[in-house]
Amino acid sequence: MKQLLAAAAVASLTATGAMAETKILHEGALFPEGALFHEGAHFFVELVADRVVKLDGGNHVVFWDGNGCAPASVIDHDGGFVVACNGGSAIVRLDADGNELWRKGRDDSGVNMNQPNDLTHGGNGDLWFTASGAPDPAQQPQGQVFHMTAGGDVTLAAEGLSYANGLAVVPNGNTLLVADMFTSRILAYPIEGSSLGEPKVWADLASIAPNGDGALPPFPDGMEFGPDGNLYIAIWGGKKIVVLDAAGEVAKEIPTPLLGTTNLTFIDPETLLVTGVHDISGAPFAGDVIEMKLN
Repeated sequence: MKQLLAAAAVASLTATGAMAETKILHEGALFPEGALFHEGAHFFVELVADRVVKLDGGNHVVFWDGNGCAPASVIDHDGGFVVACNGGSAIVRLDADGNELWRKGRDDSGVNMNQPNDLTHGGNGDLWFTASGAPDPAQQPQGQVFHMTAGGDVTLAAEGLSYANGLAVVPNGNTLLVADMFTSRILAYPIEGSSLGEPKVWADLASIAPNGDGALPPFPDGMEFGPDGNLYIAIWGGKKIVVLDAAGEVAKEIPTPLLGTTNLTFIDPETLLVTGVHDISGAPFAGDVIEMKLN
C-alpha cells in the first residue's frame, strides 16, 4: 500500500483477541511485502530498496536486485519465480537462482500493466495478478487483474477497480477473490478460463471488520486461504489480520505489531510469515518480517 496514506493521522488501533506469539525474522526491512515460504526458505520483497530478499540461515541475502522494479510481491512459478514490479509497471520472470529471464510491461494485446501489485497461483500452472494503479483515490479507478498462462502469455481479465491489491483463488477453483482496497471490499469474480465474469461484493470489511474510532478504514492488502479453509487478510492501517470464513463472515481478528500489515503466507498450519511496516506516514516505511504462531 502506498504513498496515498502518507499524511494520514492514525489513531491507536487494536484487534480482537490476544497478540499471537511472534518472532522477528528480519528487523528494519524497507517496505516489506510479498511474503513467500518456498522450499524451506523465507522470501520477501523490499519495495523501497528495490529487491527480493531471501533469509538464508537467518541472514539477509539479496536474491535479486530489481533494477527499477520496486517490487510489491514475489511468487514461485515453474521452477523459478515471478515478481510484480509496482514501480516498474511490469512483471519479471526469474530462474531458480534469481537471474532475470524476461520482463513484460504489457499484456499480449498491448494493454499496459498499471503498477502490478500481488500474484497468486491458479489451478493449472497459471497465475493471476493485480495491477493497482496510482496510490491516490483521486486517480482511481485504475486497478486491473491479469491472467498469465504457464507458458507466460498474459491477458487483461478485469479493470476498473479502486486499487486492486491482494487476491486468492477459492479452494474449489471457480472464483477469484480480489481486494478492492480503497473501498475496503473483497470482490468475487467467476473464473471463466483465462477470463473473469462480473464481480459481486463478497465481503465489505468496513461494515463487518471496522477499525477503531478515528482510525483508517480497514484497507485489505495481501491475502491467502489457510489450511482451515478461511481467508486470512492483511490489513493496512489496522494492526491486524482479518480472518473470514467460507461465507465471507468474520471468524476472528488476529492482532499484529505492524500498523501497516502488508502480506502473509502459511509456513505450516499453525505458523504465518507476515510482512508489514510500523510507520505508514512516509518513506522509507521501515518494518519487520515476522513469524506468528496461531495456536
